[in-house]
Amino acid sequence: MPRHDMDFDLLISGGTVVTESESVITDIGIRDGRVAALGSFQRSSARSHIKAAGLVAMPGGIDVHVHMSLPFGGTVSSDDFGSGSRAAALGGTTTMIDFASQIPETSLCDAIHARKREADRQVCIDYALHLIINDVADRWLRELPETLALGVSTFKAFTAYPNEGLMLSQLELRELMTRVAQYGAQVDVHAEDGLTIEANRQRFVELGQTSMAFHPRSRPATTESEAIRDVLATAHQTGCRVHIHHLSTAEGLSNIEAATDISVSAETCPQYLLLDASLYNTPKAALFAASPPLREPQDSEALWKGLRSGSISMVATDHCPFTFSQKTAGDKAFTEVPNGMPGIETRIPLMFSEAVVKRGFSLPLFAQIVSTNPARRFGMYPQKGTIKPGSDADLVLLDPKAHKQIEHTKLHMNCDWSPYEGMEVTGWPITTILRGEILCQEGEWIPANPKGRFIPRKVG
Repeated sequence: MPRHDMDFDLLISGGTVVTESESVITDIGIRDGRVAALGSFQRSSARSHIKAAGLVAMPGGIDVHVHMSLPFGGTVSSDDFGSGSRAAALGGTTTMIDFASQIPETSLCDAIHARKREADRQVCIDYALHLIINDVADRWLRELPETLALGVSTFKAFTAYPNEGLMLSQLELRELMTRVAQYGAQVDVHAEDGLTIEANRQRFVELGQTSMAFHPRSRPATTESEAIRDVLATAHQTGCRVHIHHLSTAEGLSNIEAATDISVSAETCPQYLLLDASLYNTPKAALFAASPPLREPQDSEALWKGLRSGSISMVATDHCPFTFSQKTAGDKAFTEVPNGMPGIETRIPLMFSEAVVKRGFSLPLFAQIVSTNPARRFGMYPQKGTIKPGSDADLVLLDPKAHKQIEHTKLHMNCDWSPYEGMEVTGWPITTILRGEILCQEGEWIPANPKGRFIPRKVG
């Protein structure tokens, strides 16, 4: 029988409510920005009401790897915190994690504060920050307790990009992991063998082999798998928790699956699940420049199996958009094309269509991959990533029967193309709710002044 003893700001009734453990038709009562109760309630017990019969109600998406306004290759990624976060919400994502970068001769805390100021002026959804570390001098690493106190609990390291001043040597990575492990925190790694890649790139350029076809050849699968192997060995030596960004290869996955004695997680991205390296032999090849590059179909299949088994625990986007002209202006060698693709808005519909509809993933497994596992691994659960009393009322209502074709002109990212142009998908987010506030319905943006917040994260 419907209950009469509750008073809600918003009631969502009759939807299939999906958590990490079950899916059940029930109502969600929301009060003061949080989930107040699940059950069967009278409509009159709420000030606002959404009828969700036939819809899937799941935790708002969490994308743990995005790059807003990122300087790269002489240009800047085309989404800022405003446009990128609005597009995220329209695609069903309510929390994202971007990056603050260590600045030479500047405290780590100042770098975090600077990036927060930039985000807070514009952001439409909740966000957190990783901190990129490229200098492991003791005077900087002594600040780790202060950064943790600010709610930044993950530290990104690169084993690539030596010419850009980002790459850490194996000794430097060990020092970072040793120090981070003292606090139970986590190091996230862009794992590619930077020295081998740079040697390959230089050789191809010297031979005049500069078309996009040589981009994946300069970064073969072994440059990822061997870097992952070394990273995991260092994690074993130091006892540090580690996360592998944008996993793209079957070989890299095998190394992760073999690492049973350390705390390791991995993400992959829609581009590595749905696209392949044949695109580098097409007229628009430059659009698909990314690092790691797109791989072979057998790699994609291995990644799908990793998601089903749990060896890969989440799908992020590495959202780093550049416009058509940024990618293609002039007769650029592959070494000069900015690396990155748009994807923050299309992650959830693509993954629902491909994982749930086509591959038969359960709804709870889907919720784990796009929301719950990111929240758990990155210190936001149960505030985020689930639907239970006390959690933030971050929700996406998805129509599982909606059929749409992806067209960049109907998306909201500040980018004039999509890697998934023309793809047919089944399932589309129609309502996104952040802490009880309806951000968008049926593709229409609602609040004039959305209040995205910085989310301090716990260790572990």
